Amino acid sequence: MSSSSLALTERDLDAYLPERASSNAYTRPRLEVKQRATAWAKNVTTRLAEQGFGVEVHATDEHPSLRNKRRVDAQWIFFSRDEEARRDLDRMLDRHRSIAEVIEDPSPYNRHAFLALRIDATAVEVCCAVHPEAKVDIDNLRARLSEGSEHLAEELSKALHALPEQFEIRAGGEGTEALRFPSSIATPAQIAEVLARCASENVPLWIGWRVPRETALANMEILGEQLEDATLALFPVYRLIAWSHDNDHVGIDRKMEGFHKEQEAAHAAALAAGEKWKAEQAAERERAALAARARAEESGAGRKAVTLANLFKSQPAKEAPRVQAPAKEAKPPRAEPRPKPAKEAPKPAANKPASEVYTKREGAEPTWERGAKVGIVAGPFAGKVGTIAEMEGARSARVLLGLLTTRLDISQLKLLDAGRPADASGRKAL
Repeated sequence: MSSSSLALTERDLDAYLPERASSNAYTRPRLEVKQRATAWAKNVTTRLAEQGFGVEVHATDEHPSLRNKRRVDAQWIFFSRDEEARRDLDRMLDRHRSIAEVIEDPSPYNRHAFLALRIDATAVEVCCAVHPEAKVDIDNLRARLSEGSEHLAEELSKALHALPEQFEIRAGGEGTEALRFPSSIATPAQIAEVLARCASENVPLWIGWRVPRETALANMEILGEQLEDATLALFPVYRLIAWSHDNDHVGIDRKMEGFHKEQEAAHAAALAAGEKWKAEQAAERERAALAARARAEESGAGRKAVTLANLFKSQPAKEAPRVQAPAKEAKPPRAEPRPKPAKEAPKPAANKPASEVYTKREGAEPTWERGAKVGIVAGPFAGKVGTIAEMEGARSARVLLGLLTTRLDISQLKLLDAGRPADASGRKAL
């Protein structure tokens, strides 16, 4: 299924209006959006798998439920760490949660950093978010920004500066009071300031690209593909923020090892207690049996002994003959339907590099200047074609890619003839 299949309409977005969020009457249109968004997510996971990365994909409910507090005002598609790592972290995080907290917020998404696609009535966005309750990821990020870890903070800054210009960082959701600034100018001090604001207001750190409703509907033909590219561009930032065995700056592996030892000790103690209880119950049953036997011997001391002579002296009454019910006729076995042959899944089409899409046209040699067509040969936008908006020195350029604008090194670009189409699909860029 192609990226254009996301194809949102006004009817789709209106299903998430506040006055319709708690109504089951709009579950059907929300389900259709969820199905298309899930198909879109498969394209993202395929492209990440081609780069050697694996993620788990989850989608929120399209109907009012306990997990969404009986309101569906947005559709989320989450990309997160694998199930085993998430389960281990949940065991550690849930140790400090009360039953009331679990009932109030049964969703696991606030306890983990994640990438996501979010669709609501006013906008479509791609983001990397981490809530203050995701304590392991938050502590890992603070350790990266702490004194003495300047090289780690610089690594995160470079990844943020490499994002397209439309990306920004903010504390919490969309609003006039939110602390926000472009990711292209982010510094470690600014990120630390946003983290402090998030902790004090109990709102998530948000890094992403928000496309307003009008822009999304006007450019729906290319929006699905642009959102894919934006998600892949944001993935390096997610890997530097989210805790993993390869990105552990707070010693979680050691804590997890101690936690597993505690679990093993508790399990062994429970087994020993269970065996002790079984032994006590067996001893109690043996004592009860001995006592019953002794009482029976005492009460039967004056009775006549039973011998072969008097064993069958009194004959029991004959039982009435039993009438046997007629046997039911056996039904012939039903024929099993033949299984249908499984259809092979269509193979995802790989993006061709710009150097393979076009052949050089005879005529004037293109030059590095504003308006020149360029093919991208490396990075998350490899295989795409853009237009130079501005040259920044001799080694860097601002490149227009549809709704996105990004800075790229000359080594990642290849000049194309001006007469060629705007991108690899033959579709003109905005």
